[in-house]
Amino acid sequence: ILTIVLAEGKTGEIQIFTVQGQLLFSTKAKGGTSIQIPCNQWASGVYYLKLSGDGKITTKKLVKE
Repeated sequence: ILTIVLAEGKTGEIQIFTVQGQLLFSTKAKGGTSIQIPCNQWASGVYYLKLSGDGKITTKKLVKE
């Protein structure tokens, strides 16, 4: 399980994609909220987490072993 916590006062959308661009997970979140993403069924490999909110977009690479 992958856990993401947004800072207080922030809101945004969390998305996770495969390297091929397939959307695996998407949710909207509010600051101070803990989001748990069930990734135990995903194959080992590289994924991308995209966090959109407050007029900004941040992308991070995730590696599942």
